[in-house]
Amino acid sequence: MKKSAIIIFLVAIVIIIISSFLSNYLINNIEARSIITIYGIFGFFLLTFISSLTIVFPIPAFSIIFLFSGFLNNPFQAFLLGFSSGLGSALGEITGYALGFGGREIISIDNEKLEKIKKKIDKYGVIFIFLFAISPFPFDIIGILAGIIKYDFKKFIIATILGKIVKYLIICYAGFFSIKWIINIL
Repeated sequence: MKKSAIIIFLVAIVIIIISSFLSNYLINNIEARSIITIYGIFGFFLLTFISSLTIVFPIPAFSIIFLFSGFLNNPFQAFLLGFSSGLGSALGEITGYALGFGGREIISIDNEKLEKIKKKIDKYGVIFIFLFAISPFPFDIIGILAGIIKYDFKKFIIATILGKIVKYLIICYAGFFSIKWIINIL
């Protein structure tokens, strides 16, 4: 086994454990409203970053962001919120990739089968990762699998960043316009 892979795996495990405790602390001790009033847009970057770091105890950051975006003053603020939240979420997904990358060396996997899978994924991987990053489904498994097959990290992170930014822009604009519309009706 390669020492660097084991170190990456162990670091990913430590980060996941620490972020799980941190997310539990955030859920139980800090109101979501204080995140935006104290930290502003950066607070949502941190919220989505921590939310994506955790694999064991995910925080439903998208629902909080959807609600808060309805109380923003203009569409540009919704853009900033969506962009920073998407970026934070994407960067947090690195732990899943690292977990798969390091875990490959620890568990025994047939390299021949992995190479066949990798060849198939190399053809459409960026599109697949991008589309899955936009979807509401848990993304952690994609990051872990990408790490296991040693998918090109640059392609992985670029597709993840673009997909997560698009996802959170959709969430923010949906919240911005729909919540204002509902408030006007009431």
